[in-house]
Amino acid sequence: MVKKILVAVDDQAPDICLVGKAVELAEQLNAEIGLIDVARLSVGYIEAGIYPTDLEEVDRKRVEKTVERIRTAYPDIAFTDFKLVGDPVEELKTVIEEWQPDMLVVGHHRHSILLRLSENMKERRLINQLSIPVTVFPCDA
Repeated sequence: MVKKILVAVDDQAPDICLVGKAVELAEQLNAEIGLIDVARLSVGYIEAGIYPTDLEEVDRKRVEKTVERIRTAYPDIAFTDFKLVGDPVEELKTVIEEWQPDMLVVGHHRHSILLRLSENMKERRLINQLSIPVTVFPCDA
């Protein structure tokens, strides 16, 4: 039985569409719903006067804005937020281990999911390393 659903949001899929579908599913299953967005940890060299910590701060602000936009769109939903910094796959695995959701929900653009999953990209790495089922919802802008 599905009691907890974790929704991975980022700037790659229209978040409101994805969360809407996940909320419908959670309501049908009477499940808790969590949101995870991971700001990328920036390391490396200073380039053109831009410090890695500056890039990290920009991504942290993007995460905050994304979660706030979702909370505004769904004010009656009690989301559990996971706003983290680091490697997205590693942070996701940690949240899954600690929060113990029964399912991960992700979004994709219809035209690119098969290509992206067939290449050696983070989506393939993610799916291969998770211990829970992954539900993929198409969400185009």
